[in-house]
Amino acid sequence: MPASRFVAAIVAAQVLAQIGAFTLPALLPGYLIRWQLSATEAGWLIGAFFAAYVAAYRCWWR
Repeated sequence: MPASRFVAAIVAAQVLAQIGAFTLPALLPGYLIRWQLSATEAGWLIGAFFAAYVAAYRCWWR
């Protein structure tokens, strides 16, 4: 496999793997407006999201 195809495959895999981790933070500005969240509530939302993400990762790789 040529190096350029290998690099493209690695980049594509990384993008697909990270979509789930960064979807909520990317959409947060819209949620702030629609859900009328305070900064504290938004922080708790993102904190809970990433805590669950870490817990799921730890359970998956045991």
